[in-house]
Amino acid sequence: MEMIGIALGIFGIVVSIAIAIWQHSKAKSAERHLASVLVSLPDALLAGVGRVIAKRFPDYGLGGDTPLEGTSRRPFQTSYADIDGDGEDELLVEMSTGAYASILLVYGLQSWEFKKLGELFSTTMGGFEVSEVDGDGRVEIKTDEIARRPGLPYVAGLRDEVVYRFQNGAFVEVSRKECFTEDEMRERQAMFDRDA
Repeated sequence: MEMIGIALGIFGIVVSIAIAIWQHSKAKSAERHLASVLVSLPDALLAGVGRVIAKRFPDYGLGGDTPLEGTSRRPFQTSYADIDGDGEDELLVEMSTGAYASILLVYGLQSWEFKKLGELFSTTMGGFEVSEVDGDGRVEIKTDEIARRPGLPYVAGLRDEVVYRFQNGAFVEVSRKECFTEDEMRERQAMFDRDA
């Protein structure tokens, strides 16, 4: 009787090990499937966004795989770029917001979740250019914003070219360059002083 107990015990251990191996292989298979779904999620989201845009704005279309450029009059553009330097592309969504501004929304995978990673506002409708700007090998975002120094309103049209970088989960201003001359600034200031 004792031998039967030992045999049943060994059989139980073997069955337990076989079940554990089977469960482990199923878990690995599920993990691989989940990873493939997560990798394809940005493409699926982009396709869905494209359908919504095509219905709402049939005359404009979708930005496609080209970099975002500020010269476009499309109300909504999408593209991919590795803006955080992790070797994986993020989904970039650019659109106008309000009467005179634009926004860049950044989506990507973080801890196996697809979510919004950041957003960048511009005080103009100039949009955003996503490229490597300063030669350091990292992607920057360039946009035009209302010029700070003159202190004139939006309609004055004086702009600063501003370059941002996405660092530690936020956009950081890297550089700012005035896109106007001293004469243009004085001329616009005189125009507003006359009208005041």
